[in-house]
Amino acid sequence: MPMHVFKKLHFEFAIVTAYVDDMNLIGTLKELEKAALHMKSNFKMKNLEKKTHFCLGLELGHCVDGILIHQTNYTQKML
Repeated sequence: MPMHVFKKLHFEFAIVTAYVDDMNLIGTLKELEKAALHMKSNFKMKNLEKKTHFCLGLELGHCVDGILIHQTNYTQKML
């Protein structure tokens, strides 16, 4: 089962999701840097610095306005 941690301060936020040995950080740059620094000081980890495109059956499309979450491949397989 995935684990989610949320932190929100006014307009700054960080969301940390973990599933088995994969972790995703979502949020504003300032809070992401603070969260990553805190985790690196407590755990052995590496930052792949890649955008997530597929997570737990969901496809994530990165757009200028935000992130589009869809299941196009799954829908096409079902049809």
